[in-house]
Formats: sequence, C-alpha cells, structure tokens
Amino acid sequence: MLSIFREGFIKDLLVWFLLSILLASLCAAGAGMVADRYFSRTVEGLIGDVGEYDLLFQVRTDLKEVAVSRLRQIIQEKAPGSTLKIGVSVAGKTAVFVGLAPKYRVKEVYTNLDYYFRDIPGSGNFSLMTEPRVTLSALPRGVLDLFIREAERIAGVRFAFQDGSNIAVLLEKEANIKKVTKALGGLLESYRLLEVRFQADRPEP
Repeated sequence: MLSIFREGFIKDLLVWFLLSILLASLCAAGAGMVADRYFSRTVEGLIGDVGEYDLLFQVRTDLKEVAVSRLRQIIQEKAPGSTLKIGVSVAGKTAVFVGLAPKYRVKEVYTNLDYYFRDIPGSGNFSLMTEPRVTLSALPRGVLDLFIREAERIAGVRFAFQDGSNIAVLLEKEANIKKVTKALGGLLESYRLLEVRFQADRPEP
C-alpha cells in the first residue's frame, strides 16, 4: 500500500515538474515575442518602416535647426508633399529623414538629388534609403551609363541612376529581388572588363 502511494506521488511530482517546464517555456516565448514587438516598434519609431523614408542626413546637432529649416525649404520647392522627420542625436550628429512623395520617386528627381541638397548647413551629404534597391559598386566610371541602360532592361527594375561612384538600381515593389540580383550579376559577368598591361621593354644591359 505504501509502495503504491509512493509511486503515485512520484508520478504526480513528475507531471507537475514537466508542466512547470512547459509553462516556463511558454512564458519565456511570450516574453520574447513581447520584447521583439517592443523593440521592432521602437526601431520603426526611430527610423520608420522599411521604404517609408528615402534619404538620411547626418547634420551637426548645433546646426540642426538651420539644417532642418533649409531641408524644409528645399522640399517645398522641389518635392512638395514629401515628409521630414528628425531622429535621434548621437555624438554631436542628428539624423534627419526625408520621405519623398510618391510622385517624386522618379528617375529625374533621383538623378538631381545631389544638386537639390547640395548646400545643407552642417551636413556633408546624404545616404540613400529607398527600398527595394540593389547597388552596383566598383565599376569604372566610363561604363556607368552603359550599365544603367542595361540594368533598366531587366524585368522588375523601375530605373537606375548614378549614386556617387555606384549605380543604384531601384526595383518594383513586387519584384523578385533574388532574380533581379542574379540578372544583374549576369550582366556584370557578360561585360567583364579585362585590362592587359604590357611590361615596358627594358633596355638590354
């Protein structure tokens, strides 16, 4: 009788132990999901959702007011209806985000962005944030126009333009990024440039 009672107690104890582990795992998973959502919303609050903003300016914090005023003026003149958001300040720099209105997300505007935003106080330049996007880098400057034309023939590509020494290829929202990237890789491979250097003739001793 005592043996049966002891076996039942051990079984109950084992069941409660397993239930405790299960409940602890569920609580940990739930806490992880809550934390993940919290941090995701925090990040979105700081830099916006993917594709919400197109340009990122890092301006000197002491010139933030002047820089933001100038940015608002340019937006009103060149892309009215676009949005501006002031982000966090770190190490004397303040992040300022600009989201272009849909009607201005065209090649003509992107090609002239450097000209539009050329004189922002306390800011050297801006970073492109538009997505989805593929960037082609390390290309000889003399062939950039050629690659831009060829890239724009690929299905899923909206347009391409020169971004500094790189080529920014903006894609349609429904484009298959892997397929477009593969096609761009094939384009680069087909136009591989071979530089042959001949050793200068050395005078005979």
